[in-house]
Amino acid sequence: MPRSSRSSPAPGNSRESAKGIPPFYCVYLLRSAVRHASLYIGSTPNPARRLAQHNGHIKGGAHRTHREKLRPWEMVMIVSGFTSRTAALQFEWAWQNTQASRHATGDEIETKVRICSKTGKRLAKKSSNPREPMTSIMARLHVLLRSPYFSSWPLQVQFFNADIHRVWQGWVESASTFVPEHIGFKTDFNDGALSGEGLPHQNTLRKLDVSGKNLRPYQEKTQFLLDAGDRLDCGVCRSRLRLNDDLVVVCSYEMCRCASHLLCLSSRFIQSQDSGNDLVPISGRCPGCDSTIEWHILMREMTLRIRSHRTGSFDNDDSLEEEDEAGAELSEDARIQSPIDLLSSEDDDFGLSTSKYDLHVDYRRRHQPISNTPGKGKIDDWDDVDIVE
Repeated sequence: MPRSSRSSPAPGNSRESAKGIPPFYCVYLLRSAVRHASLYIGSTPNPARRLAQHNGHIKGGAHRTHREKLRPWEMVMIVSGFTSRTAALQFEWAWQNTQASRHATGDEIETKVRICSKTGKRLAKKSSNPREPMTSIMARLHVLLRSPYFSSWPLQVQFFNADIHRVWQGWVESASTFVPEHIGFKTDFNDGALSGEGLPHQNTLRKLDVSGKNLRPYQEKTQFLLDAGDRLDCGVCRSRLRLNDDLVVVCSYEMCRCASHLLCLSSRFIQSQDSGNDLVPISGRCPGCDSTIEWHILMREMTLRIRSHRTGSFDNDDSLEEEDEAGAELSEDARIQSPIDLLSSEDDDFGLSTSKYDLHVDYRRRHQPISNTPGKGKIDDWDDVDIVE
């Protein structure tokens, strides 16, 4: 009978059913490069491939982005760091339907400030306009990022378009509440450069680590340490680690050999955090080297390590792609239903069989009188939004 690896799960152990955390999953915002009034929200594990689908270069993409008069589309921003497809779908739906979600109140999403995308300055309020300003889309994102549910997630926001970033910055400066410090923000405007296929930001998207290759040195170090056969004691409780039975996490710092029980280290991290209501840690200091390590990185390595003993490979299964949305129309009731409610209990984080809830948002140009109020900025085609079903 073959002898199992010391770091592999024991036969019958519940770890056999562990699902690996995907190396990358994001919620994105598309904009038509030829008609800036048209936007689209979706989610994907591979932004470059998904953008190519929306632009018709490869098969797939939502039917609402198939109209040639709106192509090419550009991906103007993403929110990444989701630990499963389920999590990305939750955030995607909540961003599209913030007013119907449990993560915001009506007062929170009622925007009284309007931001000009060209200047980042406030616009004069137009009470006669029934449409929703572009600022509201950024306000909804702001509400979600600081909500009790999403604020503990290891999310990262990246802007690829200066107009969108200016609206975001303008809203942040006017808001009275703040996004948690651990949520990161990046900008990569790429000076409007086009890729070889003529797709805005395609080269920037290809630089994203969607395969998890940056994690592989950490995976290899951990595997070598756990398979070496040496005795390892928990860095927190100091008891011996039973590598075939215990859930073990290893410090992500390159030169550190500290390993700990999953529960021991999570308890230590939670105790060190300011909030006393956290159930999942965000980050903490390694008991061995005292380096600050991020919890989601430890979890990604551990779940992929356990999964690799079933698949025989460190590679994650990133073959999952979004379902074809052609012809998918949602009734008013279905539109505000959470996609999580539709998931089968047998679905896992890598194979969810659910309808997509991508939303096409149409910013139609309205020729309104321009305010002459000093410092208020100029109204542009990002000003108002219609939700197109």
